Amino acid sequence: MAAQQFFDLVAKELEQGQLDRGLWAKAFADADGDDARTRALYLRARAARLEQDALATTRRERARHDAEQRAAMAQGRPILFFVLALIIIALLAIWFLWPKT
Repeated sequence: MAAQQFFDLVAKELEQGQLDRGLWAKAFADADGDDARTRALYLRARAARLEQDALATTRRERARHDAEQRAAMAQGRPILFFVLALIIIALLAIWFLWPKT
């Protein structure tokens, strides 16, 4: 997601009156009570937090996907070893049972 999209989300949250009160209070304190600076600081901080949350979610989803793939591969290994063992046994049987001239 592009940075602009996070700012769009924050703007929509503000329009709907959905604030992270703790983050707003921090922005207000950092802006020394200036409303315009408070809004600007809040927008930047909230957009950064949304971006971090999105990245963390993406990392978790990748890790889960990788774990599922490893588990699926591990489940297939016994079958592979069984098939390989059958092939080896068949080759050995042919080797030893083939008439020698």
